[in-house]
Amino acid sequence: MVDKYSIFYSYKEIGDVLLIIFDEETLPTSHNRREDVAVIYHDDTIIGYNIFNISKVIKIKTKGIIYFPSDVFIDVINTILQNQKLETLTHCAHSGYVIGQVTNIEMSGESIAPFIDVGDKIVKGQDVPNVKIGDKVVVALPGARLYDGQEIKEDISPAHLCSNRELSISNDDQIYLVDEDGIVGEDFFKIGEENHD
Repeated sequence: MVDKYSIFYSYKEIGDVLLIIFDEETLPTSHNRREDVAVIYHDDTIIGYNIFNISKVIKIKTKGIIYFPSDVFIDVINTILQNQKLETLTHCAHSGYVIGQVTNIEMSGESIAPFIDVGDKIVKGQDVPNVKIGDKVVVALPGARLYDGQEIKEDISPAHLCSNRELSISNDDQIYLVDEDGIVGEDFFKIGEENHD
């Protein structure tokens, strides 16, 4: 099973095609079409799949990267892949985006570096204006994919605080502030389960 991948969909920009990418940094050299699935290769290595006419199978109401696909969504994709005798995808345990809370701010000249509690540790964020102690923000952890497909690397020193644009909330580049009831350390893209008594 493939455990590291990104999923993209944008009907307006690329048509009714679901892109599943294993390696954003490797350029494709060939492809092999099997009915509605194109297998994308770099030399002999599979680096992704394109699934055409996906809306005939499942409705997708988002545009761009699908940060935290549900198990049901992945099961549908896996059925398509199994029918073509292709390697399937693992379920996503976490999107890589957590709610954090600014606990301290370090000023150095004009630089403002927030320290953020992400639940299991305190991380130093990148230089950003307009955040204050107590603000809740979204932090992309190492391994997370940004909206443009870039992966947050383990060796990046400051944690990446996400803007409205990066989270597809609005077109401005202000750091997105999470509502007060956001739980520190929780996956930002996790859909909460309600208790029904």
